Amino acid sequence: MCLVNVCMTADVGRNVRNWHECKRAHVARDKTPGQLHPLPIPERSWQHVAMDFKSFPKHKQGFDTIFVVIDRLNKQSTSIPCLKTTTAKDVAVMYIDRIYRNHGAPESIVSDRGPQFVSASNSVESSG
Repeated sequence: MCLVNVCMTADVGRNVRNWHECKRAHVARDKTPGQLHPLPIPERSWQHVAMDFKSFPKHKQGFDTIFVVIDRLNKQSTSIPCLKTTTAKDVAVMYIDRIYRNHGAPESIVSDRGPQFVSASNSVESSG
């Protein structure tokens, strides 16, 4: 019985040492995050907006996502039904038809860099 405990203690010690070495040798693949900047405080409605997508089970009309645009000053939101396959161009058309027409152009837009927004920036970078 004593021999088993000695071997087990040696195995545990070796595993801990190996784990620590692996952890030190791990190379981070993420980019170093930049500095956080506070968002500007809006002075008027629809001057600064935030936008995001919310997915849900397919509706009887076929929609499975909502494009949500929120005014950051008074927290008023506009929800636009769409599909998960919505492209950046589709988002731009929805924004112009439903938000820009009624409230004008904002000074800033905050998003979570979802795939719909990233696809637009990638196509702009590749064409430039």
